Amino acid sequence: MLNLTPNGFNSSGCWVRIISPDREIKDLAKRENCNWQELLGHDNQEQIVYTSYSSCTYIREGFGISLFCGGAKNDFGLFLRPFNRRIDWWYNGRKEIVTDDIKPMPGQKYHNGAPDTDQLWNCTLQEITEAVTALRDEYADDFYYKNNPDEMVFLAWNEGFLRYQKNDITGLLVNKNSKESVYFALAFRSALEIQGHLYSYDSDNGTCEYLNSQNLCEKLGINTQTHEFKNLVFHYRNLYKNTFQEIIAAKEHQQKSQYTCLSK
Repeated sequence: MLNLTPNGFNSSGCWVRIISPDREIKDLAKRENCNWQELLGHDNQEQIVYTSYSSCTYIREGFGISLFCGGAKNDFGLFLRPFNRRIDWWYNGRKEIVTDDIKPMPGQKYHNGAPDTDQLWNCTLQEITEAVTALRDEYADDFYYKNNPDEMVFLAWNEGFLRYQKNDITGLLVNKNSKESVYFALAFRSALEIQGHLYSYDSDNGTCEYLNSQNLCEKLGINTQTHEFKNLVFHYRNLYKNTFQEIIAAKEHQQKSQYTCLSK
């Protein structure tokens, strides 16, 4: 049966992240063989497989939620499955504090300076859902919305810290009117062999639209059989492969060094 919305979007909610493809591919390659424990926390920053957290936005059907991104029309993003494991940190976005420059410190609880009531730690998706609902209800009590009851309450972006893997990607978010957005998303999907569909997201009314890739390519004039497109796929695929092999080699070197030290 065709999935017309991303996994979890119309029930528990799910995650979405706007990406920079090259950096994203390197992070995904580093996380390839990590177990779930290695994807949590920020105390082991010296580990070979350590990556920074990926900032993601929780979205759900019927919730008007802005996405945290540069706003470029050529951006594309990833939809991620609803995680059963706990989320290390989540912020509701009330004060719109940008956390990029606030790096996690080993041994310290992450805090972006917002009131504790606007942040959650070691939380579940259900707790995040309840917090988003409570924030929407709070905003709905505002004078403006009380006088415009038919207007959807709009929420600023929120931010959750996740480390996900390639298999956690359930779809791709694109700007359906941008040839570049769709072009790069299709190349990324092909290179990493992601099974998810393309979707557009309307933050004004909290809806996702399934997009037929073939129809979209015809509309935007995208030809996935050109050398240019295939070269981009090759670049993404090689970047993933080479980064993964570098991690394996670094681990093997580390193990040999540790064995040599123990043998002395």
